[in-house]
This record gives sequence, structure tokens and C-alpha cells, in this order.
Amino acid sequence: MAYLKKILEFFILLIGLGCIFYEILNISTCLALKSILWF
Repeated sequence: MAYLKKILEFFILLIGLGCIFYEILNISTCLALKSILWF
């Protein structure tokens, strides 16, 4: 169960980093992504 949490944390970090890069291209899509992420 602990390693599953690590994978989830890594996945969230990966989306977060991708969002930062994507923000340059499309801010509104990024904000939508963030709102889904921080449910």
C-alpha cells in the first residue's frame, strides 16, 4: 500500500510539472487540470 501511494505522488508530480510547461501554451486548460487535480 505504501508503494502505491508513492506511485500516486509521482503521478501527481508528473502532471504538475507537465501543467507548468503547458501553462505557457494554454492557461485555461491548465487551470481546469488543476481544479480536477485538487478535488
